[in-house]
Amino acid sequence: IFIIFVIILVSYSKEKLDFVSISLLGMILCIVIVSLSTPTTFEKFMNYIEFKALIVILSMQIITQILQESNVLEYVAIRMFRLSRGNQRLFLYIICLTGAILAAVISDVVVALILVPIIIRICNFLKIKAGTYLLALTIVINIGSIFTPFSSGENIIIAQHFQLDTIYFVTYYWLMQVRHGLLSMQLLVFLLYIFPLL
Repeated sequence: IFIIFVIILVSYSKEKLDFVSISLLGMILCIVIVSLSTPTTFEKFMNYIEFKALIVILSMQIITQILQESNVLEYVAIRMFRLSRGNQRLFLYIICLTGAILAAVISDVVVALILVPIIIRICNFLKIKAGTYLLALTIVINIGSIFTPFSSGENIIIAQHFQLDTIYFVTYYWLMQVRHGLLSMQLLVFLLYIFPLL
């Protein structure tokens, strides 16, 4: 089973291979191996699948796909630039705040995939280095993705398995959020000192 898992991971990194087909084939092989090695019924297999989590993940993916096609996040990025009025440091702070909020509401990967190209285009237009902005965006997206139980696939699975709601995340995860936030901000300040915006 571990070898099948490694093959699936390798196929994910190869563009020419069909990752979905290989994953489905690997799943079927794992089911066959487990059913032959241990007396497990079909009902037990079905109980292992977190259907509620899958439905929530599918719903969030549909919502984020609609947001992508409606260019909402592109509009948000352009508004961020206009709010900064050409001030690079203010632009960085607005990127950080917006990235963290969006990552808490929708998928963190989608936020990165949409905002990163826009930030690169804006930085190229202003003839400034995009590395600092992208690094800051990466840090705040990771912070924002732990705020809510629906901001990432991992959070959705954990929340569904342990029956956790948004209030639980806000109540008991705030210490971890503060710790991650402080460490990330210290790292960001250090990197801004080494790689200045100008």
